[in-house]
Amino acid sequence: MYAVAEGQTYSIPLTYKGSAWEKPASLTLKHVYVGDDGIAEVGFVVKTSSDEHFGYLEDITFIRTKDDITRAEFASLLVRALDLPSSTVNPFTDIDSTKWYAGDVAAAHHVGLVKGYSANNFAPEARVTRQELAAILVKAYSVKTGKTAPAAPSVTFSDANLISEWAKKDVDVAVSLGLFDGITDKRFMPKSFVNRAESEQAIAALLQQ
Repeated sequence: MYAVAEGQTYSIPLTYKGSAWEKPASLTLKHVYVGDDGIAEVGFVVKTSSDEHFGYLEDITFIRTKDDITRAEFASLLVRALDLPSSTVNPFTDIDSTKWYAGDVAAAHHVGLVKGYSANNFAPEARVTRQELAAILVKAYSVKTGKTAPAAPSVTFSDANLISEWAKKDVDVAVSLGLFDGITDKRFMPKSFVNRAESEQAIAALLQQ
């Protein structure tokens, strides 16, 4: 969706699924309401060959696709994608309980999707590096499937030596499972930041597991 007033392109994370609407002929956006907190409601109409249905989605977070994603934003996207319940038990002192992402970060931490930089510090506004994203995706794979991610051969990117030691196995697994890939066939760029479009693609790949 392109917002004229802001000059920004937003992605609407809409997944179509259901027995009654199995083969839609078209899906049309009817209305969007975005609150002051950035959380939106989207109304839509699905037309099939034999019927027409109206539906809506609540609690959608719009994201600017070209901006780098923050740790709090990605945690929130994952929690919503995996349909995890929000939590009020938050160990991080740098997470304001009134922030829109507070419950999602707590939920992500509770199931082991994310860790802090220290016991009390999550750094919610820090940007996510590519090797950090790989590590989170491997944990998310286990949460979604209930299985431990299988071991994988070492990646063969020309810059594989730049991957931090703690992240090497996770990068291997994420690439092997098709959850995440290099910037090109030859380079992974482990310490580059992840933009929001890339994070969405990674979550889409996760949901296909």
